[in-house]
Amino acid sequence: MSKRAPVPGHRSTYGVRTWSWCFCLLSVLTLTFCSGCDHNKGGDSDGPAASDSGQSAGAHYERNDSNERVIVFVHGIYGSAARTWTCPSTGLTWPKMLLSDKTFDNTDVYVAQYPTHFSGNLMSIDDQVSNLMNRLEGDKVFSKHNEVVFVAHSMGGLIVQRLLLTHHDLAPKVRFIYFLSTPQEGSAFARLGHALNGDPNLQQMFPGDSNTYVQNIEAEWMGANFEIPRYCTIERKPTKGLLVVDRQSGTRNCQKVVALDEDHAGVAKPCSSNDDSYVALRVAEEANPVLRTENTTRDYRSYQPVDCNHTNSGVLDASVPLNPSFYERATGAPAAHYENSDHTKGETGPTVISYQANTAKVQYGFNGEDAGLGCRGGHTTIVVSFPIERKVPE
Repeated sequence: MSKRAPVPGHRSTYGVRTWSWCFCLLSVLTLTFCSGCDHNKGGDSDGPAASDSGQSAGAHYERNDSNERVIVFVHGIYGSAARTWTCPSTGLTWPKMLLSDKTFDNTDVYVAQYPTHFSGNLMSIDDQVSNLMNRLEGDKVFSKHNEVVFVAHSMGGLIVQRLLLTHHDLAPKVRFIYFLSTPQEGSAFARLGHALNGDPNLQQMFPGDSNTYVQNIEAEWMGANFEIPRYCTIERKPTKGLLVVDRQSGTRNCQKVVALDEDHAGVAKPCSSNDDSYVALRVAEEANPVLRTENTTRDYRSYQPVDCNHTNSGVLDASVPLNPSFYERATGAPAAHYENSDHTKGETGPTVISYQANTAKVQYGFNGEDAGLGCRGGHTTIVVSFPIERKVPE
């Protein structure tokens, strides 16, 4: 059978369908990953194209009063410091809403920004971590505050984890992290998006076993033993018919999970302090109150008997417990003394001969009284006092 010659000016049905499919897929991916765009609560004045140059607000403090704690908002893959957190119906941003909430009165608020480009992006997650770290250092986010809380949307959660894995010394200051639809196991959308625009960020968020980058983050995090509480919210409303981050991916290794009747962008855009995402953060804040540092001592006691005309001497191991809930640590050399001595003589020491953290070796010696009428032996108590720094709720 002979092939029909193409009609001049006529587009084949196959070509039209292929182009239409690609255009629709690109549109879905654009709306999906541009965390500054809103799909659930009405239109947003900033579209995906604006994210290419959209550093409009830039990294900044909403409140910078040198409080003990700072809450750091970290946007997602195609978001920004402004659009990601803005409710389209009110124009209010989530970070700014915290300023009028008494729950957050004693916290500073910082909004992070790192480069995001929907097209032509050449920066990997590691590149963006270095860029974000530069900003955090420049704005003294960690050096000015003793406590840091991260609120991270989508890929922002992976960036926060990689930041702490790269800079382990920062982790002790992190009180908790709130992940908003972070793809801990990757996202099926990422593979499709990477096929269209080649963004290395999307490749690092591929789903399943093909994504060694996400697997490595999880393995390193577990190995680091940070003991940082992890809270998660997940989207339950589809974006263009699909969940961008499914329940399994969004809840990995989380201590508490809150399901939201929002789509992927909507989880980061509460419009009032009564919206579920806002309430979830407030509940986590109340469960992890700001701590103030105080210094105290904790004593180890060892009762030591001695018979008449005998000597009791040796080296004992002294140790006191530390409460991790209050971030307790021993801060210096312990001191030792005898207490409530009775019918003893010739005491030497007690002397701390070595110590490390909350343990010490203590040398001691003493004699019982001479045997005589009514001698029943003696006793003393060795007391070792450890200086302890702890953090307690304000």
